[in-house]
Amino acid sequence: METKDLLLTDRDKIRKEWGKTASDVEEFVTILKEWIKTQRHLPEIPNDNLIEYFLTNCKYSIEKTKENLDMYYTIHQLIPEFFIHPLKCNLKELVSKMSYIVTLPKLDDDLCRITIIKYHEDSAEIFDPLKLAAYVCDTFEIRLHEDLAMGEIVVYDAEHLSMGHVVKLTPSVFKKLALLLQAVLRNRIKGIHLINCPPYIDKLVSLVKMFMKKKIYERIHLHPNMESLYKIIPQKMLPSDYGGDEKSMKTIMDLWQLKFNQYEKRFDSLEQMEVNESLRPEPLMNSEVLGYYGNFKKLDVD
Repeated sequence: METKDLLLTDRDKIRKEWGKTASDVEEFVTILKEWIKTQRHLPEIPNDNLIEYFLTNCKYSIEKTKENLDMYYTIHQLIPEFFIHPLKCNLKELVSKMSYIVTLPKLDDDLCRITIIKYHEDSAEIFDPLKLAAYVCDTFEIRLHEDLAMGEIVVYDAEHLSMGHVVKLTPSVFKKLALLLQAVLRNRIKGIHLINCPPYIDKLVSLVKMFMKKKIYERIHLHPNMESLYKIIPQKMLPSDYGGDEKSMKTIMDLWQLKFNQYEKRFDSLEQMEVNESLRPEPLMNSEVLGYYGNFKKLDVD
């Protein structure tokens, strides 16, 4: 496997699911690029793949895609701690020491992308949930340029979850994660599947419930065994660690580390980008998620 094989997708099939052709997508992208040119507060005109990703994200609603694109840039300033250059601050090295975060190369039968998260044994002391979230966001950034999927499935393997991890998963962390999921990923979360859960996982899930919309929370599933998970995700799709045919978690994550190197210039440019709020033509109407209209002070939750 090479880095070019990390995100295998089928654009034609996904477009067909939405009843769109390549020329339809081109027309939508052109409309959005013309709109972006009028939004002087935005820092760039994104490439076609990034725009198509958000079009799919928003079920081809032009107005929702405009909002989603705006939030994509704006949230970098709302939660800057989630957007760290992966080649700086030892982010790659730190995350690889505390966990596996593996986005699987192949889409499932429903054209959804699967990501597996598993902490390493005895990693509680170095565990940093903000750094882990930043790594996920950096992975998402690369996917915006290469990937296309109908939705997201997350598998959280809690085998090595300890109370040392739990005490660091504060309400502040969960609220910021909820903001990210609901403002940027919107309704693309198709399922969150928990495996190898300790007895106290219910309390952690109850905490998550406080910050997530009901629609997302109801998609959290606790599995008593791997056979239960295999009913949702075919075993053959999973890494060899879980008895599947895919490469091991370590192999895939090592390739993602190389992938970050290939996107160094993109992450360099993101560090310099800012949304100029003084040039925003009108408040960003996203009160359902943010709780306010266009008040883009740095999010600070205790």
